[in-house]
Amino acid sequence: MRMLYILLLLSSLIVVSDGALWSGRKCCELFISKSCRRSCEQAKSRLNIDPKCFRDEDYKPFEDCLKRGEGSKKCCNQRSIRRKCKQICKRTFVTQYPSAEELLQVQSSCEENVSDCVDRFFVNGPKPIQNSNFSACCDEGESVECQLSCRRILSTVNNHELALESISKKCGPSSFDNKLWLCFYKRTAKRRGYQLPIDGALLQCCQKAESKDCLKRCRENYDKNYFNFNEFDSICLHGTELGRCIENVERPCRGGCKKLEFCSNFIGRPDESFQNCSPRGDAAAEQIMRELLSGGNTGKPKKINEAYVNILKGCPYDIQKATVCAMSIKPCKRYSPSEKLCRYDCRRILHECSSRSGEMNIEAMCDLVSPTDPKEPCFSVLKYAKESIFTSSISQYSTFTSVSQPCSERTCSEINEICVLNKRHCRDSNCDKFKCLKSCGVGQSSIIQVPHKSLVSIPDFSSNKDCWRLCSCSKNGRLEDCSEAVCPEVGFCWYNGSSRRHGVSFEDDCRTCVCFDKRVVCTGQTCRNYCPALYNPYCAYKVGRNFVNECYAKKAGFGKNELRRGRCGTKNPCYNAICETVYHSKCMPQRQTCLTEVNCRQHRCEVIDPVTCAQSYKDPVCDTNQRQHNNICRMWEKKAKLSHFGSCHRQCMSNGTVCGQNGETYPSECLAWSFGVAVDYQGSCRVIPFTVEDTGKDRCVDVRCQITDWKNFCQPITLPGLCCPVCGGTITAIYSPTAADKVAQVSGSYLSTFNLTQILRNQLTVDECELFTYISQDNRLVFTVLPVARPLTALRAKACVGQAVMIGSMLSSRHPALYSYAAISIIIQAETKTAQVFESGQANAQSDKYLLALTIILINSLFTVQTVF
Repeated sequence: MRMLYILLLLSSLIVVSDGALWSGRKCCELFISKSCRRSCEQAKSRLNIDPKCFRDEDYKPFEDCLKRGEGSKKCCNQRSIRRKCKQICKRTFVTQYPSAEELLQVQSSCEENVSDCVDRFFVNGPKPIQNSNFSACCDEGESVECQLSCRRILSTVNNHELALESISKKCGPSSFDNKLWLCFYKRTAKRRGYQLPIDGALLQCCQKAESKDCLKRCRENYDKNYFNFNEFDSICLHGTELGRCIENVERPCRGGCKKLEFCSNFIGRPDESFQNCSPRGDAAAEQIMRELLSGGNTGKPKKINEAYVNILKGCPYDIQKATVCAMSIKPCKRYSPSEKLCRYDCRRILHECSSRSGEMNIEAMCDLVSPTDPKEPCFSVLKYAKESIFTSSISQYSTFTSVSQPCSERTCSEINEICVLNKRHCRDSNCDKFKCLKSCGVGQSSIIQVPHKSLVSIPDFSSNKDCWRLCSCSKNGRLEDCSEAVCPEVGFCWYNGSSRRHGVSFEDDCRTCVCFDKRVVCTGQTCRNYCPALYNPYCAYKVGRNFVNECYAKKAGFGKNELRRGRCGTKNPCYNAICETVYHSKCMPQRQTCLTEVNCRQHRCEVIDPVTCAQSYKDPVCDTNQRQHNNICRMWEKKAKLSHFGSCHRQCMSNGTVCGQNGETYPSECLAWSFGVAVDYQGSCRVIPFTVEDTGKDRCVDVRCQITDWKNFCQPITLPGLCCPVCGGTITAIYSPTAADKVAQVSGSYLSTFNLTQILRNQLTVDECELFTYISQDNRLVFTVLPVARPLTALRAKACVGQAVMIGSMLSSRHPALYSYAAISIIIQAETKTAQVFESGQANAQSDKYLLALTIILINSLFTVQTVF
């Protein structure tokens, strides 16, 4: 009996040992059926698993895991392979389809035989079927079972024909009467022969054409082939919105002006931008001035309009010089340059400079040099007749307190590179303040460049409709992987019994509304139907949005089942989240505010197995002690705790609870900044600052704002739904939820406020400024540009105000440099407001002046009342 027991024990140990040797056991969890999982766990090999488990498509994830395990064993366990190479190699087999960066790391870190082995397994093997082009068709399935099966099959079956055959078993045979199969047919033939346009950025300008003929000429010019450009220029571009758009793309405005000798009054204006601020523009202005002073008798071709000569006769030298410098340097208004003098300046010059002003027809003379349309850009010269208020004090500012524009002082060496600020990734004061990113042109030949991995919206008029395609900027400097054409419905909207034109905004009952894609998008609540001023926070948990109470959340379009009581930061995103446990994946919170539910997740899955977790890749994380690590593996190696994904910030407070502008409470200012959110006030979020119900009532009386050092030179602004004023600039924007859904669906990725923040931050040129984003309670996007470098000076505040004006102008004019980004294309209206910045000490004087004016108005009104009675 004892011998039998020993034999049974030994046999059981042998079974366990044999089973443990089978590498496929770790894949057993991917079977959906419990009985199949049990059969797999007890098996010694794949052949021992119950055959019933392989009768439908449920076994595909298991099969794929098994193949990856075999591939990992074959490629990564070769003799004499280095430890670092082995780690990187094993990491490529963790997911079904490794990224291009992971494959490139294998090439750079491993021997050629290892790299070739990995390439044969992934690059030359079957490509994934699942992408937005096909998976979006699953929504057309006639039943929920069909839709779910369709998505599961596309995510697991590599062979296209096999995938469609499997779907037909779940959703019925293919037929053109079936919306699902019709969608598959259209998307299978989606891009055959598609060719990028010559210039996708200039192609966007074509929408501003004033006639059908010019629209046609423009599209032909920038889509496929150039034609008679001189004819196009003379007929369609001179003095038109189309012409200005094209000029803004080809010769963009740039912030700041330096190293000018003749036009020195243009220096020291960090809040302004210029189209031609260069030594060449400076020299041209000096030559024009000589021509003007000589009455045009220089013996050289005239560079100044005769009308300007007549207007400037008798003017002081500084007015003449300011005018010719402005004509050459070309200051930009609303991020658009102009060669025309503002009418106000023209009138003042004629009144003050000419002794014959009473005999002249001033308006007729100004018609020759000034725009007749008030919306048309113009340049003002009177302020340039004297030096900037900052020029005289610029010498007082050291490098420590001035402003810097790293990308204007240096250029990237490679053609396909774009310069962006680097301050958020600097770990010490000696690092470069800029970095050069791989980039792509927006088309075959475009001056507009976008960074690597950017998702770009390219106009497509091949079907004679206003369509677009989404393309991705690859590492080789070309736009690739373009989607099928998406053609939104552009036309009139019907609203309250009247029609509204596409793209036109209007006011209705305390709300701003915009007609876009035949739908009216409105902000917030109406005057008649407002929400109570009661702070009882709710979270729209699927998209990570905070609301001060349930009423505001419902006004924003969220149903009761989409809401949870409390702030989003108090919810655990990993609760009920599923991560693949085969390779020791762990759920990590990655909270974000999405603009659409499509593809939005509040977590990510990270590999925690030290064997398969390659420590050489770069994906920065910041721990709770504000220490930055190259990746989460490095952080775990140091036994640190995750604060957030991304780089640590260096110019913020790392301690002290704060209320973010998005209504979320953060343990520190630094953590708020990591989400692209600025601080409203200190302490936990607890008040509703302003509602229609109680206009004028101060609900922020008990709130403690952060200590400010701008009171002597700034009249601040208070942003929508916030308590504390800021010294900077803000852009409030309306976005189209329909457009956001389309971009997310076609791209197969999520769309968040942080996506927008990163794109707009890359437009900043002043290193001392930062851009933050939140969604207000009334459904508006709010972008804020604030000075973050210390000490805060009037010069820095002025520069950041200028940065806000620049970005706001680009958004409101739909500048192709921004609207080439798919994420930005959802913004349909934008408005800019800024603080007023003065020389130190002038703010108090300005406040006194306003107070005096208000007092006079009150006295006059009282006197009027007494007179009437």
